[in-house]
Amino acid sequence: MPLLHQIVALLIPVVAIWPLTSLLVRFNRYTGRRVSPQAACFHAGILAFGAGVATWLFLASRAGTLNAGELLGGLAYFFAYCTCCTFLNWFVFAVSDTSMHVHLMVEVGREDGIALNELQRRYNKRIIIQARIPRLLELGQLRLNGDRLVLGGRWVLAGAEAARLMRILLSIPPQPVQEDSPSHGRA
Repeated sequence: MPLLHQIVALLIPVVAIWPLTSLLVRFNRYTGRRVSPQAACFHAGILAFGAGVATWLFLASRAGTLNAGELLGGLAYFFAYCTCCTFLNWFVFAVSDTSMHVHLMVEVGREDGIALNELQRRYNKRIIIQARIPRLLELGQLRLNGDRLVLGGRWVLAGAEAARLMRILLSIPPQPVQEDSPSHGRA
């Protein structure tokens, strides 16, 4: 099969996976289906794999170069390739979504169950700031300039902006609901 055809077939999953994830998240939300956004990452991977294989088979059959060895090898390669694309898609989603989720799950797991009011006490704004600010100072992500906190470098904003854009692309709210916002307390 010509190189250009191979490149086109390999681009299909990469180009399709994020829009497919976004569409699946929106579809699930619109229809009221209770499917986790994390699962949508994997469902999009399966769809992208199907689209890539269909494109590859179509282009290979047009070139007249499809034999049993190429078919099996191509399918195995495409499966491995799309698995990597799917994992990357999920990883980008996870980085932008799970930090607080993981912390909350660990707290609940450590205690073998925890009262909701105790969890809320542990994760109120004052306690989170008291725990995070020293760590951010230690990492150099924040600096003290007199009595004011300033960024340790502009690269922090680039990472935050990248995570915000990924959340928008994946149809996830770009930031958590703030306690003092009008929508606080709504599901």
